[in-house]
Parts: sequence; structure tokens; C-alpha cells
Amino acid sequence: PSFRVLHVEDDAILRKTFELRVLNKLGVPFDVAVNGAEAVRLIIDEKREFALVVMDNQMPALIGTKATRALREGGFRGVIIGMTGDPKGCSERD
Repeated sequence: PSFRVLHVEDDAILRKTFELRVLNKLGVPFDVAVNGAEAVRLIIDEKREFALVVMDNQMPALIGTKATRALREGGFRGVIIGMTGDPKGCSERD
């Protein structure tokens, strides 16, 4: 399987910025999910393969920490990098 990234972000501006400034510059193939529930569906239900998941935390439908737990419980063993735009961090990250 090739190296592919799943970028999970609900904010359209942040999503596009990360894609343009990071993923496209690196030439990395990627897919997008707009919330944690969609990420879980793509990886666990649809069996899509990703080497890396870049996960926002504060999203509708399913926050990043809960989505991460669901991915791990569902068997995903790839790298998950959590991100948040909140300078205070997030209480759910523990």
C-alpha cells in the first residue's frame, strides 16, 4: 500500500490552508474527512488504508479524541497526529 494521509478537519479554511501549505507542497496523496464520524466510516467501515491521520479535535458529529479511540478500537494501527486551534489545548486529550 502507498503512503496516503487522511486529513480530518471541519473548518473549510483551515482544511484548505493545511492542504496547500503542507500536503500539496510535499506531494503527499490525501483524502479529507470533515468530522470524526466520517474518518471512522472511511477507515473502519470502508476499510480505506491510510498511513497517517491528521485529526482536528473540536469537530461536530464526533470529536477527534473519541474518533481516535474508535479508530484504535477498530484496529487502525497507523500514526494519528492530533491538532487543535485552541491555544489552551483540550481537556479530552488525556
